[in-house]
Amino acid sequence: MHALKDRLVDAEGDLQRTTDPKQQTRIQDDIESLKQLIADREKIVEDPEGAKKRVEESIESGMERERQPKTPVSGLTKTKFINPPPGVAPTDQWLSASAGGPFCHPVVRP
Repeated sequence: MHALKDRLVDAEGDLQRTTDPKQQTRIQDDIESLKQLIADREKIVEDPEGAKKRVEESIESGMERERQPKTPVSGLTKTKFINPPPGVAPTDQWLSASAGGPFCHPVVRP
């Protein structure tokens, strides 16, 4: 808690010393976040049982969220064909015309 208050004092001093508007905006944002963090920590110190209860509720809601699947397990059913249905068998003419290389010979039938 003391370290946060020290950082706040340092940031306020930096804000007074700087003249760059961008730096002033950044430091002002830092000061606001430090003030919020200090207020949150003071609330915890003032009411530790309430803080403990809020943490337990947060953990419970997180665990419940993890238990529920993102998509329903049995909701969507799609038919998926692993192997496509058989097509038309190639003919001898198709084989000899499509192969067409120097090492291919025409099919000889006895």
